[in-house]
Amino acid sequence: MITSLGISGFRGIKNCRIDDLSEISLFIGRNNSGKSSILEALYLASAAFNETAPISGYATKIDYLLNRRCERNLRWNTGQETLWPNYETKIPIKIELNLNQEKLEMSLFNWHHHPLLRLSTSLMEKLASTRTSIPILELPHMNHVCLLDGSLANLKYQTFSGIPWASLSEMLDEDLKGKFYQIRSFMDGLSFVDSSLIHRMENVEKALWNRLLKERLDKLVTSVLKQGYDVDIEDLTYVPSGDTYQLAVKLPKTTIRMDDLGDGARYATVLVMMAALAKDTALLIEEPESHQHPGGLVKTLNMLLSLAKQNHIQIFASTHSVEFIKIAGEIADEKNVRVKIFFLERDKEGNVEARSMSPEDASVLEKLGLDARFLDIM
Repeated sequence: MITSLGISGFRGIKNCRIDDLSEISLFIGRNNSGKSSILEALYLASAAFNETAPISGYATKIDYLLNRRCERNLRWNTGQETLWPNYETKIPIKIELNLNQEKLEMSLFNWHHHPLLRLSTSLMEKLASTRTSIPILELPHMNHVCLLDGSLANLKYQTFSGIPWASLSEMLDEDLKGKFYQIRSFMDGLSFVDSSLIHRMENVEKALWNRLLKERLDKLVTSVLKQGYDVDIEDLTYVPSGDTYQLAVKLPKTTIRMDDLGDGARYATVLVMMAALAKDTALLIEEPESHQHPGGLVKTLNMLLSLAKQNHIQIFASTHSVEFIKIAGEIADEKNVRVKIFFLERDKEGNVEARSMSPEDASVLEKLGLDARFLDIM
């Protein structure tokens, strides 16, 4: 589990530190307080372990982050500055995580489009026995490594292909006391879920449907649609559509395309599909209440938190919904899952303060006639 997070120089965040993260961490606060940027920073950190983003429709996670808020077909060489506060790219973006009681430090420089993971001194010394002193290392999905030779004050970029990835992984695992493979698996599986995916159902289907069907986890989607969204569904199927196939819903008298369901039902479908296949990792969810009636949200959250507990999934979610906070707290309490709420407030310089509270705290405020979303005014 990720227990703490530090962000420096990313999007609108100059500095942010959040400790004591929980199994479910909910971020609330006014618009432009940094909620989405925190989720994106976690996703950026995962790119140090695997740069690909299969569901998003973009080749890499960096490309996805550049275009997630507004699709402009930006790429690293045409829009990289949008990842930096005030477009100031001279200072590297820095993200620090505590994961499995190990500290991970990642940096992203304006001249290199992958986050770079800083190595421990002991591992640098080992690598130095075969190479020169190496302070920073990229962990890619490919069978090569990109290294920095020299100090942070005097960077010189080099690419080495002579270090076998398997050998490097073993050295990292030894350095992290047998935790490297766990850490890599956790970060590699980390996924970003937002309502834009309901407009990319073809990508979702191609990435998830085959795996979902093999394990018959499609039954979970059927259950949520039937119980929470008044869809008289009998089963899910794949039907021809032009030169491809697409997901469809079998009803008693006809079969309709998944695309023709309401936005709330499709968002619930995406959430359940992704949670059903995720294991020992984290889901980053932006505004899970989007397009949702509270009745449907209860069923979706019930399934989501059941899968989170079963598959050991940590959940980070941003929300503007008091109903979502209340429902999540009640369901989590039933399932013995820990929830923490973080109220975010960003000053004019971009420093983000995170005040934590429990669902019980939010409930007390509600009984007093106060809304947790307006803590800054109180």
